[in-house]
Amino acid sequence: MNIQIYLENHQYPPVVLHNHSLLVEEGNPVQISNGKLLAVHENSLPSEIEFKVRSSPVYGYLWKFTSKENYLGAEENPVLSFTQQDINDGIIQYIQTISNQLQDHFSLDVTNGIQTVSGIGMTVAIIPKLIPLEVHNFTVAEGGSKVLKEDILKISNSHFEEVNCDFDLVEPPKHGQIANSHFFGMVFTKFTRKQVEHGLIFYVHDDSEQMLDNFTIVANCTQLWKQSLPQIIFVTITPVNDEAPIIKRNIALRLLPEIFCWQSMAHIEEGQVVLVHRGSMSGGFSFQVTDGINFAPRQIFSITARNLVIRLENNNGLEVFPGSRKPITSHNLKAVTNEVVEVENRTITFTVANSPKLGRLIRIFSENNIQDISSFTQSMVDEGLIIYEHSDKQTIDWNTQDYFTFTVSFPPATLGPQVFHINISYEIRAHDQSSQLFANTGAVVQEGGKILIDKTKLDGSNLLSKLPQTQRSAFEVCVNSVIQCQLLQLQLSVFCKTPGPALIQKLFSTVEKPTQH
Repeated sequence: MNIQIYLENHQYPPVVLHNHSLLVEEGNPVQISNGKLLAVHENSLPSEIEFKVRSSPVYGYLWKFTSKENYLGAEENPVLSFTQQDINDGIIQYIQTISNQLQDHFSLDVTNGIQTVSGIGMTVAIIPKLIPLEVHNFTVAEGGSKVLKEDILKISNSHFEEVNCDFDLVEPPKHGQIANSHFFGMVFTKFTRKQVEHGLIFYVHDDSEQMLDNFTIVANCTQLWKQSLPQIIFVTITPVNDEAPIIKRNIALRLLPEIFCWQSMAHIEEGQVVLVHRGSMSGGFSFQVTDGINFAPRQIFSITARNLVIRLENNNGLEVFPGSRKPITSHNLKAVTNEVVEVENRTITFTVANSPKLGRLIRIFSENNIQDISSFTQSMVDEGLIIYEHSDKQTIDWNTQDYFTFTVSFPPATLGPQVFHINISYEIRAHDQSSQLFANTGAVVQEGGKILIDKTKLDGSNLLSKLPQTQRSAFEVCVNSVIQCQLLQLQLSVFCKTPGPALIQKLFSTVEKPTQH
Protein backbone atom coordinates (compact mmCIF):
# COMPACT_ATOMS: atom_id res chain seq x y z
CA MET A 1 0.00 0.00 0.00
CA ASN A 2 1.40 3.41 -1.00
CA ILE A 3 0.50 6.26 1.31
CA GLN A 4 1.31 9.82 0.30
CA ILE A 5 1.30 12.47 2.99
CA TYR A 6 0.99 16.13 2.01
CA LEU A 7 1.27 19.26 4.08
CA GLU A 8 -1.98 21.08 4.68
CA ASN A 9 -0.76 23.98 2.53
CA HIS A 10 -0.32 21.60 -0.41
CA GLN A 11 -4.12 21.61 -0.63
CA TYR A 12 -3.92 25.19 -1.90
CA PRO A 13 -3.14 25.78 -5.59
CA PRO A 14 -0.08 27.68 -6.84
CA VAL A 15 -0.36 31.47 -7.01
CA VAL A 16 0.32 33.16 -10.37
CA LEU A 17 2.27 36.34 -9.54
CA HIS A 18 3.27 37.37 -13.08
CA ASN A 19 1.24 36.88 -16.26
CA HIS A 20 2.33 39.49 -18.80
CA SER A 21 2.25 39.59 -22.59
CA LEU A 22 5.33 38.81 -24.69
CA LEU A 23 6.80 41.13 -27.35
CA VAL A 24 8.56 39.52 -30.31
CA GLU A 25 9.88 40.60 -33.70
CA GLU A 26 8.24 38.80 -36.62
CA GLY A 27 10.11 35.56 -37.40
CA ASN A 28 12.27 35.70 -34.23
CA PRO A 29 12.34 33.94 -30.83
CA VAL A 30 11.65 35.53 -27.44
CA GLN A 31 12.53 34.15 -24.00
CA ILE A 32 9.70 33.60 -21.50
CA SER A 33 11.26 35.02 -18.33
CA ASN A 34 9.94 34.87 -14.77
CA GLY A 35 9.18 38.56 -15.16
CA LYS A 36 6.58 37.55 -17.75
CA LEU A 37 5.34 34.27 -16.19
CA LEU A 38 5.80 33.36 -12.51
CA ALA A 39 3.87 30.89 -10.34
CA VAL A 40 4.83 30.18 -6.70
CA HIS A 41 3.74 27.92 -3.85
CA GLU A 42 5.04 28.24 -0.31
CA ASN A 43 5.67 24.48 0.07
CA SER A 44 6.69 23.62 -3.50
CA LEU A 45 10.01 24.16 -5.25
CA PRO A 46 10.09 25.85 -8.68
CA SER A 47 11.03 22.47 -10.15
CA GLU A 48 7.82 20.99 -8.64
CA ILE A 49 5.57 23.63 -10.22
CA GLU A 50 4.69 22.41 -13.71
CA PHE A 51 3.06 24.30 -16.59
CA LYS A 52 1.09 22.30 -19.16
CA VAL A 53 0.07 23.74 -22.52
CA ARG A 54 -3.73 23.90 -22.63
CA SER A 55 -3.98 25.49 -26.09
CA SER A 56 -0.94 25.94 -28.33
CA PRO A 57 0.16 29.15 -30.09
CA VAL A 58 -1.39 29.65 -33.53
CA TYR A 59 1.42 31.54 -35.26
CA GLY A 60 4.45 30.01 -33.52
CA TYR A 61 5.48 27.32 -31.05
CA LEU A 62 7.31 26.74 -27.74
CA TRP A 63 10.72 25.14 -27.40
CA LYS A 64 13.18 24.33 -24.62
CA PHE A 65 16.98 24.38 -24.61
CA THR A 66 18.62 21.37 -22.98
CA SER A 67 22.22 22.37 -23.79
CA LYS A 68 24.07 24.74 -26.12
CA GLU A 69 23.80 22.20 -28.93
CA ASN A 70 20.46 20.57 -28.13
CA TYR A 71 16.91 21.70 -27.60
CA LEU A 72 13.46 20.14 -27.25
CA GLY A 73 10.53 21.12 -29.41
CA ALA A 74 10.02 21.99 -33.05
CA GLU A 75 7.18 23.40 -35.11
CA GLU A 76 5.96 19.84 -35.80
CA ASN A 77 6.53 18.64 -32.22
CA PRO A 78 6.46 21.61 -29.81
CA VAL A 79 7.11 21.52 -26.06
CA LEU A 80 3.87 20.83 -24.18
CA SER A 81 5.07 21.08 -20.56
CA PHE A 82 7.81 22.78 -18.56
CA THR A 83 8.52 23.84 -14.98
CA GLN A 84 8.91 27.17 -13.24
CA GLN A 85 12.57 26.26 -12.79
CA ASP A 86 12.92 26.03 -16.60
CA ILE A 87 11.55 29.57 -16.85
CA ASN A 88 13.89 30.78 -14.09
CA ASP A 89 16.81 29.21 -15.99
CA GLY A 90 15.80 31.09 -19.16
CA ILE A 91 15.50 27.99 -21.37
CA ILE A 92 11.86 28.36 -22.50
CA GLN A 93 11.24 30.36 -25.68
CA TYR A 94 8.34 31.27 -27.94
CA ILE A 95 9.33 31.02 -31.65
CA GLN A 96 7.30 33.21 -34.06
CA THR A 97 6.91 31.53 -37.49
CA ILE A 98 3.89 32.81 -39.46
CA SER A 99 4.38 36.18 -41.19
CA ASN A 100 1.95 39.10 -41.50
CA GLN A 101 0.41 38.51 -38.06
CA LEU A 102 0.07 41.10 -35.31
CA GLN A 103 -0.85 38.95 -32.29
CA ASP A 104 -0.71 35.35 -31.05
CA HIS A 105 -1.94 33.64 -27.90
CA PHE A 106 -1.77 30.39 -25.96
CA SER A 107 -3.06 29.16 -22.60
CA LEU A 108 -1.52 27.11 -19.79
CA ASP A 109 -2.49 25.12 -16.70
CA VAL A 110 -0.15 25.19 -13.69
CA THR A 111 -0.03 22.59 -10.90
CA ASN A 112 2.00 21.74 -7.82
CA GLY A 113 1.10 18.06 -8.29
CA ILE A 114 -2.00 18.33 -6.13
CA GLN A 115 -3.96 21.46 -7.03
CA THR A 116 -4.22 23.05 -10.48
CA VAL A 117 -4.89 26.56 -11.75
CA SER A 118 -6.41 26.35 -15.24
CA GLY A 119 -6.67 28.67 -18.22
CA ILE A 120 -3.71 31.03 -17.76
CA GLY A 121 -3.82 33.11 -20.96
CA MET A 122 -0.59 34.37 -22.55
CA THR A 123 -0.72 36.96 -25.33
CA VAL A 124 2.10 37.63 -27.78
CA ALA A 125 2.40 41.02 -29.50
CA ILE A 126 4.22 40.64 -32.84
CA ILE A 127 6.19 43.56 -34.29
CA PRO A 128 5.93 43.25 -38.09
CA LYS A 129 8.99 43.36 -40.36
CA LEU A 130 7.31 45.93 -42.61
CA ILE A 131 5.66 49.13 -41.41
CA PRO A 132 1.88 48.51 -41.77
CA LEU A 133 0.99 51.60 -43.80
CA GLU A 134 -2.72 51.93 -44.61
CA VAL A 135 -3.83 54.38 -47.32
CA HIS A 136 -7.26 55.45 -48.53
CA ASN A 137 -8.33 57.03 -51.78
CA PHE A 138 -10.06 60.41 -51.72
CA THR A 139 -12.03 62.88 -53.82
CA VAL A 140 -11.23 66.55 -54.39
CA ALA A 141 -12.92 69.30 -56.39
CA GLU A 142 -11.27 70.48 -59.60
CA GLY A 143 -8.65 73.06 -58.64
CA GLY A 144 -9.23 72.33 -54.95
CA SER A 145 -7.12 70.83 -52.17
CA LYS A 146 -7.34 68.03 -49.62
CA VAL A 147 -5.60 67.65 -46.27
CA LEU A 148 -3.67 64.36 -46.07
CA LYS A 149 -4.77 63.47 -42.54
CA GLU A 150 -4.51 60.13 -40.74
CA ASP A 151 -7.75 58.92 -42.33
CA ILE A 152 -5.78 58.85 -45.63
CA LEU A 153 -2.26 57.99 -44.36
CA LYS A 154 -2.29 55.76 -41.29
CA ILE A 155 0.26 53.52 -39.58
CA SER A 156 -2.11 51.24 -37.72
CA ASN A 157 0.15 49.11 -35.48
CA SER A 158 0.41 50.29 -31.85
CA HIS A 159 4.15 49.51 -31.72
CA PHE A 160 4.77 52.38 -34.15
CA GLU A 161 2.63 54.98 -32.34
CA GLU A 162 5.50 56.87 -30.69
CA VAL A 163 8.02 56.30 -33.50
CA ASN A 164 9.06 59.10 -35.85
CA CYS A 165 8.39 58.14 -39.48
CA ASP A 166 8.88 59.91 -42.79
CA PHE A 167 6.75 59.61 -45.93
CA ASP A 168 8.57 59.59 -49.28
CA LEU A 169 6.89 60.17 -52.64
CA VAL A 170 8.08 57.36 -54.90
CA GLU A 171 5.89 58.69 -57.73
CA PRO A 172 4.47 62.24 -57.34
CA PRO A 173 0.98 63.15 -58.59
CA LYS A 174 0.73 63.91 -62.32
CA HIS A 175 -2.05 66.50 -62.15
CA GLY A 176 -1.31 68.17 -58.85
CA GLN A 177 1.30 68.51 -56.15
CA ILE A 178 1.95 67.80 -52.47
CA ALA A 179 2.17 71.05 -50.52
CA ASN A 180 2.81 72.27 -46.97
CA SER A 181 0.46 74.97 -45.67
CA HIS A 182 3.43 76.67 -43.94
CA PHE A 183 5.31 76.89 -47.24
CA PHE A 184 2.53 77.38 -49.77
CA GLY A 185 3.70 77.25 -53.38
CA MET A 186 6.61 74.86 -52.74
CA VAL A 187 6.52 71.27 -54.02
CA PHE A 188 7.35 68.56 -51.49
CA THR A 189 8.52 65.00 -52.13
CA LYS A 190 9.07 64.14 -48.46
CA PHE A 191 7.25 65.00 -45.24
CA THR A 192 7.00 63.72 -41.67
CA ARG A 193 4.35 61.91 -39.68
CA LYS A 194 4.09 64.87 -37.28
CA GLN A 195 3.26 67.20 -40.19
CA VAL A 196 0.47 64.81 -41.21
CA GLU A 197 -0.88 64.67 -37.64
CA HIS A 198 -0.91 68.50 -37.47
CA GLY A 199 -2.82 68.80 -40.77
CA LEU A 200 -0.06 70.65 -42.63
CA ILE A 201 0.23 68.43 -45.73
CA PHE A 202 -2.13 68.96 -48.69
CA TYR A 203 -2.79 67.52 -52.09
CA VAL A 204 -3.46 70.47 -54.44
CA HIS A 205 -5.07 69.84 -57.85
CA ASP A 206 -3.61 71.79 -60.80
CA ASP A 207 -7.08 72.88 -62.02
CA SER A 208 -6.74 70.85 -65.21
CA GLU A 209 -9.60 68.94 -66.80
CA GLN A 210 -8.14 65.55 -65.78
CA MET A 211 -10.59 63.62 -63.62
CA LEU A 212 -8.16 61.04 -62.16
CA ASP A 213 -4.78 61.30 -60.47
CA ASN A 214 -2.58 59.10 -58.26
CA PHE A 215 0.69 59.09 -56.40
CA THR A 216 2.81 56.39 -54.71
CA ILE A 217 4.13 56.73 -51.19
CA VAL A 218 6.43 54.79 -48.82
CA ALA A 219 6.79 55.09 -45.02
CA ASN A 220 10.36 54.98 -43.64
CA CYS A 221 11.59 54.66 -40.05
CA THR A 222 15.36 55.04 -39.73
CA GLN A 223 15.07 54.59 -35.96
CA LEU A 224 13.94 50.97 -36.43
CA TRP A 225 15.48 50.37 -39.88
CA LYS A 226 12.05 49.53 -41.26
CA GLN A 227 9.94 50.69 -44.18
CA SER A 228 6.55 49.91 -45.68
CA LEU A 229 5.62 48.51 -49.06
CA PRO A 230 4.89 51.19 -51.72
CA GLN A 231 1.23 52.21 -51.54
CA ILE A 232 -0.73 53.91 -54.34
CA ILE A 233 -3.32 56.57 -53.45
CA PHE A 234 -5.92 57.25 -56.15
CA VAL A 235 -7.50 60.70 -56.41
CA THR A 236 -10.90 61.29 -58.00
CA ILE A 237 -11.43 64.83 -59.31
CA THR A 238 -14.94 66.31 -59.17
CA PRO A 239 -15.40 68.54 -62.24
CA VAL A 240 -16.33 72.20 -61.81
CA ASN A 241 -18.20 74.21 -64.45
CA ASP A 242 -15.69 77.07 -64.69
CA GLU A 243 -15.83 77.75 -68.43
CA ALA A 244 -17.09 81.20 -69.39
CA PRO A 245 -20.57 81.15 -70.99
CA ILE A 246 -21.03 82.14 -74.65
CA ILE A 247 -23.55 84.92 -75.28
CA LYS A 248 -25.82 83.92 -78.17
CA ARG A 249 -28.45 86.59 -77.64
CA ASN A 250 -28.12 90.04 -76.15
CA ILE A 251 -31.60 91.47 -76.17
CA ALA A 252 -32.35 94.39 -73.92
CA LEU A 253 -34.36 93.50 -70.83
CA ARG A 254 -35.40 95.67 -67.96
CA LEU A 255 -34.48 94.09 -64.58
CA LEU A 256 -34.08 95.24 -61.03
CA PRO A 257 -30.50 96.26 -60.13
CA GLU A 258 -28.24 93.29 -59.31
CA ILE A 259 -27.74 92.61 -55.61
CA PHE A 260 -24.21 91.59 -54.61
CA CYS A 261 -23.62 89.74 -51.31
CA TRP A 262 -20.17 90.16 -49.74
CA GLN A 263 -18.64 88.50 -46.70
CA SER A 264 -16.89 91.37 -44.97
CA MET A 265 -14.55 91.45 -41.96
CA ALA A 266 -17.48 92.86 -39.99
CA HIS A 267 -19.52 89.73 -40.75
CA ILE A 268 -16.71 87.57 -39.34
CA GLU A 269 -16.15 89.73 -36.25
CA GLU A 270 -19.88 89.69 -35.45
CA GLY A 271 -20.00 85.88 -35.76
CA GLN A 272 -22.35 85.90 -38.73
CA VAL A 273 -20.24 83.55 -40.88
CA VAL A 274 -20.91 79.95 -39.81
CA LEU A 275 -19.38 76.72 -41.11
CA VAL A 276 -21.76 73.75 -41.29
CA HIS A 277 -19.86 70.44 -41.45
CA ARG A 278 -20.97 67.91 -44.06
CA GLY A 279 -19.12 64.96 -45.61
CA SER A 280 -15.34 64.62 -45.33
CA MET A 281 -13.54 65.08 -42.01
CA SER A 282 -10.92 67.38 -43.57
CA GLY A 283 -10.74 69.87 -46.39
CA GLY A 284 -10.72 73.60 -46.91
CA PHE A 285 -11.52 76.42 -49.26
CA SER A 286 -9.50 79.01 -51.11
CA PHE A 287 -10.24 82.70 -50.66
CA GLN A 288 -9.06 86.10 -51.77
CA VAL A 289 -9.25 89.35 -49.83
CA THR A 290 -9.93 92.70 -51.52
CA ASP A 291 -10.63 96.27 -50.46
CA GLY A 292 -12.50 96.84 -53.71
CA ILE A 293 -9.41 97.95 -55.60
CA ASN A 294 -6.46 95.83 -54.53
CA PHE A 295 -6.45 92.00 -54.32
CA ALA A 296 -4.30 89.92 -51.97
CA PRO A 297 -2.86 86.59 -53.22
CA ARG A 298 -5.22 83.62 -53.05
CA GLN A 299 -4.79 81.50 -49.89
CA ILE A 300 -6.12 78.24 -48.49
CA PHE A 301 -8.20 78.04 -45.31
CA SER A 302 -7.84 74.48 -43.99
CA ILE A 303 -10.61 72.81 -41.98
CA THR A 304 -10.41 69.64 -39.91
CA ALA A 305 -13.44 68.13 -38.17
CA ARG A 306 -12.73 66.19 -34.99
CA ASN A 307 -14.36 62.78 -34.54
CA LEU A 308 -16.71 62.48 -31.59
CA VAL A 309 -15.25 59.66 -29.47
CA ILE A 310 -16.93 57.75 -26.65
CA ARG A 311 -14.97 55.50 -24.28
CA LEU A 312 -15.36 53.63 -20.99
CA GLU A 313 -13.66 55.42 -18.11
CA ASN A 314 -14.82 52.76 -15.61
CA ASN A 315 -15.76 49.12 -16.26
CA ASN A 316 -14.85 47.60 -12.91
CA GLY A 317 -17.55 44.95 -12.64
CA LEU A 318 -19.74 44.23 -9.61
CA GLU A 319 -19.52 42.01 -6.51
CA VAL A 320 -22.82 40.54 -5.30
CA PHE A 321 -23.85 38.22 -2.45
CA PRO A 322 -25.96 35.29 -3.77
CA GLY A 323 -29.67 36.04 -3.92
CA SER A 324 -29.25 39.78 -3.28
CA ARG A 325 -29.59 43.03 -5.21
CA LYS A 326 -26.89 45.63 -5.75
CA PRO A 327 -26.95 48.95 -7.65
CA ILE A 328 -24.49 49.59 -10.48
CA THR A 329 -22.81 52.94 -9.75
CA SER A 330 -20.55 55.19 -11.79
CA HIS A 331 -17.61 53.61 -9.93
CA ASN A 332 -18.57 50.32 -11.58
CA LEU A 333 -19.58 51.65 -15.01
CA LYS A 334 -18.96 55.06 -16.54
CA ALA A 335 -18.76 56.22 -20.16
CA VAL A 336 -17.35 59.60 -21.19
CA THR A 337 -16.84 61.50 -24.46
CA ASN A 338 -14.28 63.95 -25.78
CA GLU A 339 -16.94 66.63 -26.23
CA VAL A 340 -15.68 69.95 -24.87
CA VAL A 341 -19.09 71.66 -24.61
CA GLU A 342 -22.10 69.64 -23.50
CA VAL A 343 -25.01 69.69 -25.95
CA GLU A 344 -28.59 69.61 -24.70
CA ASN A 345 -30.84 66.66 -25.58
CA ARG A 346 -27.86 64.31 -26.07
CA THR A 347 -27.52 61.43 -23.62
CA ILE A 348 -25.05 58.57 -23.22
CA THR A 349 -27.15 55.41 -23.61
CA PHE A 350 -26.22 51.82 -22.73
CA THR A 351 -28.04 49.07 -24.66
CA VAL A 352 -27.88 45.50 -23.29
CA ALA A 353 -26.98 43.07 -26.10
CA ASN A 354 -26.84 39.87 -23.99
CA SER A 355 -28.63 39.81 -20.63
CA PRO A 356 -27.16 38.24 -17.45
CA LYS A 357 -27.62 34.46 -17.22
CA LEU A 358 -27.91 34.16 -13.43
CA GLY A 359 -29.92 37.28 -12.68
CA ARG A 360 -31.46 40.34 -14.25
CA LEU A 361 -31.11 44.12 -14.54
CA ILE A 362 -33.98 45.99 -12.93
CA ARG A 363 -35.17 49.45 -11.99
CA ILE A 364 -37.31 49.87 -8.87
CA PHE A 365 -40.00 52.54 -9.22
CA SER A 366 -41.88 51.48 -6.08
CA GLU A 367 -42.27 48.39 -3.89
CA ASN A 368 -44.85 46.94 -6.29
CA ASN A 369 -43.38 48.33 -9.51
CA ILE A 370 -40.12 46.63 -10.51
CA GLN A 371 -39.27 46.56 -14.20
CA ASP A 372 -36.70 44.59 -16.20
CA ILE A 373 -34.59 46.92 -18.35
CA SER A 374 -32.63 46.43 -21.54
CA SER A 375 -31.30 49.98 -21.89
CA PHE A 376 -30.36 52.79 -19.54
CA THR A 377 -28.47 56.09 -19.45
CA GLN A 378 -25.29 57.23 -17.73
CA SER A 379 -27.31 59.64 -15.57
CA MET A 380 -29.42 56.70 -14.32
CA VAL A 381 -26.19 54.88 -13.37
CA ASP A 382 -24.88 58.02 -11.63
CA GLU A 383 -28.10 58.17 -9.55
CA GLY A 384 -27.85 54.47 -8.59
CA LEU A 385 -31.14 53.56 -10.29
CA ILE A 386 -29.84 50.52 -12.21
CA ILE A 387 -29.76 47.37 -10.07
CA TYR A 388 -28.45 43.85 -10.67
CA GLU A 389 -30.62 41.19 -8.96
CA HIS A 390 -29.20 37.68 -8.54
CA SER A 391 -32.09 35.22 -8.83
CA ASP A 392 -30.49 31.74 -9.02
CA LYS A 393 -29.23 31.31 -5.45
CA GLN A 394 -29.83 27.57 -5.04
CA THR A 395 -27.75 26.36 -8.01
CA ILE A 396 -24.51 28.32 -7.79
CA ASP A 397 -21.16 27.29 -6.34
CA TRP A 398 -19.45 29.16 -3.50
CA ASN A 399 -18.01 31.51 -6.11
CA THR A 400 -19.41 31.98 -9.63
CA GLN A 401 -19.40 34.54 -12.42
CA ASP A 402 -22.16 36.27 -14.35
CA TYR A 403 -21.92 38.95 -17.02
CA PHE A 404 -23.83 40.93 -19.60
CA THR A 405 -22.69 42.56 -22.84
CA PHE A 406 -23.68 46.03 -23.94
CA THR A 407 -23.07 48.77 -26.47
CA VAL A 408 -22.79 52.50 -25.80
CA SER A 409 -24.10 55.31 -27.99
CA PHE A 410 -23.88 59.08 -27.95
CA PRO A 411 -25.01 60.04 -31.46
CA PRO A 412 -23.23 60.06 -33.76
CA ALA A 413 -20.56 58.21 -31.73
CA THR A 414 -20.96 54.53 -30.81
CA LEU A 415 -18.90 52.00 -28.87
CA GLY A 416 -18.97 48.34 -29.88
CA PRO A 417 -19.87 45.37 -27.65
CA GLN A 418 -18.34 45.48 -24.14
CA VAL A 419 -18.52 42.97 -21.26
CA PHE A 420 -19.56 43.84 -17.67
CA HIS A 421 -18.42 41.11 -15.25
CA ILE A 422 -20.33 40.21 -12.07
CA ASN A 423 -18.67 38.19 -9.26
CA ILE A 424 -21.21 36.28 -7.14
CA SER A 425 -19.75 34.83 -3.93
CA TYR A 426 -20.71 33.91 -0.38
CA GLU A 427 -17.46 35.63 0.66
CA ILE A 428 -19.04 38.99 -0.18
CA ARG A 429 -21.01 40.56 2.64
CA ALA A 430 -23.85 42.86 1.67
CA HIS A 431 -24.83 45.73 3.99
CA ASP A 432 -27.98 43.82 4.99
CA GLN A 433 -26.43 40.32 4.99
CA SER A 434 -24.87 39.00 8.23
CA SER A 435 -24.62 35.30 7.31
CA GLN A 436 -22.82 33.29 4.65
CA LEU A 437 -25.39 30.46 4.82
CA PHE A 438 -28.52 29.68 2.83
CA ALA A 439 -30.58 30.25 5.99
CA ASN A 440 -29.70 31.50 9.47
CA THR A 441 -32.79 33.22 10.82
CA GLY A 442 -32.14 32.54 14.49
CA ALA A 443 -34.87 31.47 16.92
CA VAL A 444 -36.53 32.74 20.09
CA VAL A 445 -37.22 30.22 22.87
CA GLN A 446 -38.53 30.56 26.41
CA GLU A 447 -36.04 29.85 29.18
CA GLY A 448 -36.08 26.11 29.83
CA GLY A 449 -38.16 25.53 26.69
CA LYS A 450 -37.29 23.94 23.36
CA ILE A 451 -37.77 24.65 19.66
CA LEU A 452 -37.19 22.67 16.47
CA ILE A 453 -34.30 23.95 14.36
CA ASP A 454 -35.01 22.86 10.77
CA LYS A 455 -33.63 23.93 7.37
CA THR A 456 -35.88 26.98 7.26
CA LYS A 457 -34.04 28.33 10.30
CA LEU A 458 -30.53 26.95 9.74
CA ASP A 459 -29.23 25.66 6.39
CA GLY A 460 -25.47 25.52 5.83
CA SER A 461 -25.52 23.11 2.90
CA ASN A 462 -24.04 25.77 0.64
CA LEU A 463 -20.73 25.31 2.49
CA LEU A 464 -20.37 22.13 0.42
CA SER A 465 -20.23 24.24 -2.73
CA LYS A 466 -16.62 25.02 -1.84
CA LEU A 467 -15.85 21.43 -2.85
CA PRO A 468 -15.77 20.02 -6.40
CA GLN A 469 -19.12 18.51 -7.45
CA THR A 470 -17.69 14.97 -7.52
CA GLN A 471 -16.52 15.16 -3.89
CA ARG A 472 -19.59 16.67 -2.20
CA SER A 473 -21.33 13.37 -1.47
CA ALA A 474 -18.40 12.31 0.73
CA PHE A 475 -18.76 15.29 3.12
CA GLU A 476 -21.44 16.72 5.36
CA VAL A 477 -22.02 19.90 7.39
CA CYS A 478 -21.90 19.37 11.16
CA VAL A 479 -22.31 21.54 14.25
CA ASN A 480 -18.77 21.38 15.58
CA SER A 481 -19.13 23.41 18.73
CA VAL A 482 -21.56 25.66 20.56
CA ILE A 483 -20.51 29.09 21.73
CA GLN A 484 -22.75 30.51 24.46
CA CYS A 485 -22.79 33.95 25.94
CA GLN A 486 -25.95 36.08 26.14
CA LEU A 487 -27.08 34.42 22.91
CA LEU A 488 -26.34 31.09 21.26
CA GLN A 489 -23.77 30.87 18.45
CA LEU A 490 -22.89 27.76 16.43
CA GLN A 491 -19.65 26.76 14.74
CA LEU A 492 -20.39 24.80 11.55
CA SER A 493 -17.70 22.66 9.92
CA VAL A 494 -17.45 20.42 6.85
CA PHE A 495 -16.21 16.89 7.71
CA CYS A 496 -15.45 13.81 5.64
CA LYS A 497 -17.99 10.99 6.14
CA THR A 498 -15.28 8.25 6.07
CA PRO A 499 -15.67 6.05 9.23
CA GLY A 500 -13.08 5.99 11.96
CA PRO A 501 -12.06 8.96 14.10
CA ALA A 502 -8.48 8.86 12.80
CA LEU A 503 -9.68 9.51 9.23
CA ILE A 504 -12.05 12.36 9.97
CA GLN A 505 -10.78 15.45 8.18
CA LYS A 506 -12.11 18.96 8.81
CA LEU A 507 -11.85 21.07 5.65
CA PHE A 508 -13.20 24.43 6.80
CA SER A 509 -15.62 25.95 9.27
CA THR A 510 -17.54 29.13 9.98
CA VAL A 511 -18.88 30.67 13.17
CA GLU A 512 -22.47 31.87 12.69
CA LYS A 513 -24.38 34.33 14.85
CA PRO A 514 -28.18 34.22 14.37
CA THR A 515 -29.76 37.17 12.66
CA GLN A 516 -32.40 37.54 15.38
CA HIS A 517 -32.41 36.85 19.13
